[in-house]
Amino acid sequence: MHQAGTRVQLEHQIAAAIHEWFSGRSYALALGGAQSKGLADDLSDVDFYGFADDWPDDGQRTLLAHAALPAATGVRSWSQVPTQAGTDFEFEGRSVEIWLRNLSLLVLQVERALSGKIERHYCTWAPNGFWDHCALADLHSLRIIEDEAGRLADVQDRLRQYPHALKMSLCQVGFASVNFWRGSFHLQTAIERCDEFYLQSILHQIRSELVQALFAINEVYYPGDKKLERWFERLPSLPRDFRARWIKTAALGQATSSEWRSRFDGLFTLADELLRLQEL
Repeated sequence: MHQAGTRVQLEHQIAAAIHEWFSGRSYALALGGAQSKGLADDLSDVDFYGFADDWPDDGQRTLLAHAALPAATGVRSWSQVPTQAGTDFEFEGRSVEIWLRNLSLLVLQVERALSGKIERHYCTWAPNGFWDHCALADLHSLRIIEDEAGRLADVQDRLRQYPHALKMSLCQVGFASVNFWRGSFHLQTAIERCDEFYLQSILHQIRSELVQALFAINEVYYPGDKKLERWFERLPSLPRDFRARWIKTAALGQATSSEWRSRFDGLFTLADELLRLQEL
């Protein structure tokens, strides 16, 4: 168990080390991830978000991390120029991730999302694809440590009211696969054949997209897939017995046609109830 005082001291040490990276540069620094969203547990890492328009290269950041934090182990740095970079390590029994974002480019991404323009990028570390509007949930929940120019605070101010255009776009995306597969000849024949892999794929597609509509209807920025069931508890508008019914729609292993049909019928019923919530 990591005591709160120890955690705060650790955060101060790391923040001071990151400050040295940006000597002479304009930057903002914040604590994010589970720590700022109120979902941290003993297994959670410590996530720092740095925002600037440039930063030291991978080799320099690794050297600076070793110099400022001699107890850090497994220091590794990476970059995807010009959008982002990171430095990760273990420090005093905690996993630490420092994610650097190009603030000017990020502001453009935020503006696109607020206007209802959303994209999903497929990458290895995001099994369901990375929705670029997830950045809004991160930014909205950040605990700002340093922001001398006020640029990060300005972004947070823009996010205080959930935008109608984003809500409409995500509801359209969220119900798209439901509308496509309901009554589909290909789904019905797959159920009759008990075509396990295909059915699992369809079921997962519908669930992973429907959850986008769920958060949008509640006007809560989608936080990504991790710990999603805990987020459900925070949403004010849900269909009756939502969590129990949601669990029952999870993919099956070997199952009969009637069991597969029951899964999809349950999911389509939930979708109908969500649609009614959207119309309220």
